[in-house]
Amino acid sequence: MIHLNKGIDYSDTASSTINYINSLPEYLLNSIKKRNLVKNILSLQPKHTDYIRLQSALEHYLNKVNLNDDDIDLTDAKGESEIERTKVARVLINFGYLSESSAINDTIYEEALKSFQKFHGLESNGKLDNYTRKALSRSTLYRYYQIALNLNRFRNEQEPGDNFIYVNIPAYKLKVFEESKVRKVFNVIVGKPWTPTPVMSSKIEKIVTNPFWNVPKRITLYEILPKIKEDSSYLKRNRFKLLDSNMEITKYSDINWDNTGADNFNYYIRQDASKSNALGIIKFLFPNPYHIYLHDTPSKKLFSRNIRAFSHGCVRLQNPDQLAEYIINTHFKNRENINIRRLLENGIHREIEIDNPLSIHVRYHTCEADEQNNIYFYKDIYSKDSNQIEALFN
Repeated sequence: MIHLNKGIDYSDTASSTINYINSLPEYLLNSIKKRNLVKNILSLQPKHTDYIRLQSALEHYLNKVNLNDDDIDLTDAKGESEIERTKVARVLINFGYLSESSAINDTIYEEALKSFQKFHGLESNGKLDNYTRKALSRSTLYRYYQIALNLNRFRNEQEPGDNFIYVNIPAYKLKVFEESKVRKVFNVIVGKPWTPTPVMSSKIEKIVTNPFWNVPKRITLYEILPKIKEDSSYLKRNRFKLLDSNMEITKYSDINWDNTGADNFNYYIRQDASKSNALGIIKFLFPNPYHIYLHDTPSKKLFSRNIRAFSHGCVRLQNPDQLAEYIINTHFKNRENINIRRLLENGIHREIEIDNPLSIHVRYHTCEADEQNNIYFYKDIYSKDSNQIEALFN
């Protein structure tokens, strides 16, 4: 019952769950007396829509495939040979995308490969690129472990409630849940593997239109400072301003750049509001110890990529004006009528306090399911799965 509700956790969490644990014997006895033991035990599981879908899809997965640990190595292939095609066809058959009788038909084979790519977060082009080869190399048993791991992640997490924003890092998606149903879906860009987006929960409290960008110190010292020293026009071209410790503007010419490095650069850098600002024209703030937030981006072309891990940790959002309008319409109770599009189009800087903050949950789930029991597997961009599967299944 503890595992169904809290998940398997190998850390010592007894002190934090003692009240819950102490409530279970009475709950169990009452369930026996009322003759609804199984129903009541199963009802302890998460109510999250995505958990319920993934669990249902797992049953279909187990009925559709034969579990085996036969990894097929395609990662070192140099070209699409007949031997490689045979290996790929065997994987597609194992996972139910292709039948034995149709494996020799090139058209059906290519469509099966495209379908496999679609459900593995890849570009559905029927070509064997490196990402596709790696995905094909996983066995049916490994994918079962992966599904079970992600179900356990849901159990480890707090219940999100009925109305919330849910970001799944490996899926590069943001979902808006209203009364536990998905109302809107947005594409997002997340942190690179060496600057990962953290898993966390908070509440969106403020929307800022046409924001300034106060460049984080790490980015200032190790990315921007070398460019400034190389090119004296870099600051002006990118609408950056140098600020001293009192946040007063400092001239480029006032600094001895020959004697300036990461160890003694005691200035701050701020980028003026504009469409080319790194934050774009809008950002969403929520308290967290990682100093991350949701924001727009001038790099719109990156949203067309299937693998979208490009940021320093913040979550970049496609069509952020639509999310802002939704939040203001549903969670802003002030009588004032705020026209987000007018503020954005006219370059007006404004901080809008949300008087009914909306919960946001940033999570790491490498597979999800839809209402038709299709399972979508995603690239494990932060390499979390293997170690956690090892710990979970020993």
